[in-house]
This record gives sequence, structure tokens and C-alpha cells, in this order.
Amino acid sequence: MSKRPTIAMLDIEHATKQVLSRFGFYFQELWNRTDEAQRACLYALDMKAGDATTVQQQSHLDISAVRRALETLHQRDLINVQDGMYNVAVPLFSQWLNRSAGL
Repeated sequence: MSKRPTIAMLDIEHATKQVLSRFGFYFQELWNRTDEAQRACLYALDMKAGDATTVQQQSHLDISAVRRALETLHQRDLINVQDGMYNVAVPLFSQWLNRSAGL
């Protein structure tokens, strides 16, 4: 049996599917605990960083609702913020959002 020197994209996709099928309930619980404004912000940040203005434009929420939602998501460790730019903290959560939450 030979060792493979690299991981193929197919291997990553397979592993992602396995993790999501086994632990998807965890992401579902996180999702269930978000309100509509937080969900709109997560949709806007799906796998790409953005500042509050960009999130506001994509979510169609008023800026104060966006700021409250982003703060709550950050406190819950669902998003990261650095230099005013927000992104989904766990890429696997973005994968789950795309597959299960209808993104």
C-alpha cells in the first residue's frame, strides 16, 4: 500500500460530507438560535468577508439592526471580526449553511 503525498479535493469533499452528516445537528442548533436579522447577516457573509456597510447592503436591514446582529453573532463566536471586516468563523458552518439552510 502506497502513501498519498497530498489530499485530493475529492477527499476533502468526502470528509466534509461525513462531518456534516454526523454533526449537522450541532450546526442546526446554532441556526435555530439565530433570529432573522442574524440569519440575514450570515447569508450576507456566506464564505466571504465584509464590513458592516456591505452586510447592510446585502441583507437589506437597517444599519443599527446589522450592527446588533453582528455583535450578537460575534459574541456567540459564529463570526470573526478583524479591522472592521466580518466573516463566518467556521468555514464548515458555511458549508452547512449552503447545504442545509438554503443558501
